[in-house]
Amino acid sequence: MPSSPTTSSPSRPRWRVMKFGGSSVADARNWPRIGAEAANVLASGGNALIVVSALGGITDLLESCLRAPDQFDPDTTLAEIRRRHAVLAGAVEADAGILEPLFDALREALVRVQSTNNASEAATCQSPELWAELMGFGELLSSRLGEHILRSQGLECDWLDSRELLVCSDNPQRSERAARLSAECEVAPSPDVQARLAARGRLFIAPGFIARNAAGETVLLGRGGSDISAALIGTLLDADRVEIFSDVPGLFSADPRRIPSARLLRTISYREALELAAMGARALHPRALLPLRKHRVPLWLRQTSRPEIEGTRITAEAHEHGAQVKAIVARKNITLIALEGIDMWQQVGFMADVFAVFRDHGLSVDLVSTSESNVTLTLDPGANLADQATLDRLAADLGR
Repeated sequence: MPSSPTTSSPSRPRWRVMKFGGSSVADARNWPRIGAEAANVLASGGNALIVVSALGGITDLLESCLRAPDQFDPDTTLAEIRRRHAVLAGAVEADAGILEPLFDALREALVRVQSTNNASEAATCQSPELWAELMGFGELLSSRLGEHILRSQGLECDWLDSRELLVCSDNPQRSERAARLSAECEVAPSPDVQARLAARGRLFIAPGFIARNAAGETVLLGRGGSDISAALIGTLLDADRVEIFSDVPGLFSADPRRIPSARLLRTISYREALELAAMGARALHPRALLPLRKHRVPLWLRQTSRPEIEGTRITAEAHEHGAQVKAIVARKNITLIALEGIDMWQQVGFMADVFAVFRDHGLSVDLVSTSESNVTLTLDPGANLADQATLDRLAADLGR
């Protein structure tokens, strides 16, 4: 597969960042493929950094504990998480015993979730700090085990804590919950980071989904945030390209599970990919595209089980061919808010006042429809963490 052209100096370290999703890393059959992809990059003279999600289902299990802290047993939950990692380790002839320190820390966090709930009616689910701490364990476990698996394949792979590279900025317009659980990072290519990392090794594996704030505390990049991790790290390293591997080869003209005749989109622009991802295409997190587009880092979407397929390439060179229907997507779990009242008719500044309320609550509006007596809006589910308490406060302020 040919590499994308680069205008960077030939003396700088060449990096490729590869992200593998939860279903990919949970399947033992994929780890030889993951190792082969890394080996190919090293053989070509480049350096590789692998970003991994938690094993499929682990983050959902941890989230269920936070949402119902009085309905789970820490030891039972830990035993199930331990079992799933042991199954993978056994299938690839690796030793899951290296994860014991993390399992001990995970049990402490699970006990803290339960004890905090028992001590207060405020419930643990209202503590974004504990949410961030607990939900990040899945990626820590999968990446640590992944390092061991790749080393067993003869690759000199080192574990890298992604929180070392990704420091999220403070945004006073966002709620504390959003700042902890859907944090935002601003990055730019850094020759210093590129050289420093290259001096430590040529192959790394890092946990996705997690970063840190200015105080050094763990924060999350939002559900699906491992895509964002790969994009941010790829931007920092000025990577030749970022590759996101999943169980599909890329973006399609429609959901192929519903429309068998859907076409794989071979090449697409950043803007088109962002529109598709924001509107519901699940192969890619929309926020992953922002730093890549800004710094013109190519993004390739590929299928883990069929790496010979080139998949979808997202580049600045892709041409848009005027007005046409390129793809059809659908979204679920949309929060819709309707404001009705004849008093809003011809009221100068009414919409500005409405949007100021959303701004004050740290909520991003997605779609808007207006008439003389009605304003209907939807909240972007990828950008907002709107629990019921937040929506109740929003409704009260809008009611005024």
